[in-house]
Amino acid sequence: MLHGLLTVLYLFTLIEFTVNYKVHWLKAVLFLIASLVPFGTFYAEKKWLRPIGALNGEH
Repeated sequence: MLHGLLTVLYLFTLIEFTVNYKVHWLKAVLFLIASLVPFGTFYAEKKWLRPIGALNGEH
């Protein structure tokens, strides 16, 4: 049950991220797929999230 709750929470967070940072829906789907692959989130963070943070002036 907890795993399902965390999955739903992740989906809501992904939707909020997609809207706030104006990420294309296809990239949001790729984030969702990366969350299902073991260690996929590490790849997504390094390849996709760091460039988005750099564009917004984050370190």
